[in-house]
Amino acid sequence: MAAAASSLPAWATSTGAVAAGAVVLGAAALYGARQWAAGGKNIHHPALTGKVALITGANTGIGLETAQELARLGARVIVAGRSADKVKAAAAKVQASASSGGGAEELIVDLSDRASVERAAAKVAETHSKLDLLVNNAGIMFTVGRDRTEGPDGFEEQFQTNVIGHVLLTEKLLPLLEKAGGSPRVINVASLAHESASPKMFEDLQSKDWKLPMTAYGNSKLGNMLHARALNARLVKKGSRVRAYSLHPGVVNTELVRNSPAFLTVFVWIGQLLLKSPWEGAQTSLHLCLAPDSELTPGAYYADCKEASYGGPAGLWTDERAETFLAATEAMARTGIPQDRI
Repeated sequence: MAAAASSLPAWATSTGAVAAGAVVLGAAALYGARQWAAGGKNIHHPALTGKVALITGANTGIGLETAQELARLGARVIVAGRSADKVKAAAAKVQASASSGGGAEELIVDLSDRASVERAAAKVAETHSKLDLLVNNAGIMFTVGRDRTEGPDGFEEQFQTNVIGHVLLTEKLLPLLEKAGGSPRVINVASLAHESASPKMFEDLQSKDWKLPMTAYGNSKLGNMLHARALNARLVKKGSRVRAYSLHPGVVNTELVRNSPAFLTVFVWIGQLLLKSPWEGAQTSLHLCLAPDSELTPGAYYADCKEASYGGPAGLWTDERAETFLAATEAMARTGIPQDRI
């Protein structure tokens, strides 16, 4: 065998060495890219015995991962979603993950239906005397641009699910948050997609004119950020202990991409290794749930477990514009009357 190997021409052995080196370098580059894509990790794991958390969209993806970790730390987690079967299955997983004192409850809520949101909030108020954490995690994506759909109240479905439903749920549950001790928090899962929001977002909230799916989705995610910013400013002004935050979870391999346009699903398929896992995507949500107050900036936007910069349209990321947005969306949530312009 040795004689056979030594008889190989020089170009063959050198080519083999180059190929082996390329494989090693490629693997190292892929590993580095994967580590970069994974992003920051939550390092806080306080005991949550006696705490109550409600997470919308907790039946799958980062919502489920967030729910499981909070239950492991001892929290009572209200698993909220619109599919009874999926909520039941998710609650069983959360219960199985729970430590002593922790556990799971099921809550059916359709955020595109005001009546459903009000019923869900009333049920929570009947069964709990306080709420420590509200994670507004549920969302739908890319419904505008294919077939524009409206929910039962006449709102564009994506805007109502991602924004109006959460604004109403937060308003209804705020009294329970106010009754919690320690550091109660409202956490809105937004997205880096807020950077694609339109500068004229306030002129077409129901997405009647825009045909680009990413623009409409970006508007709803900027809406989540404005909601958190304005809500936090109000809470600080009135001396409340409740604080609000928003976050970008990263580009996560979850069911949310099921409505992505075909040209994007190709990139999603190619980039599977560079997408965050649901566990990785949940890390910033967990950081905002669990980090001490001293490490957080109330009202701010976070990504990879640290404060991040706003990248949306100029002039919209101000206290005044945020309050205008929240006041208008609260009015829509209360009355059920959609507005296009504010």
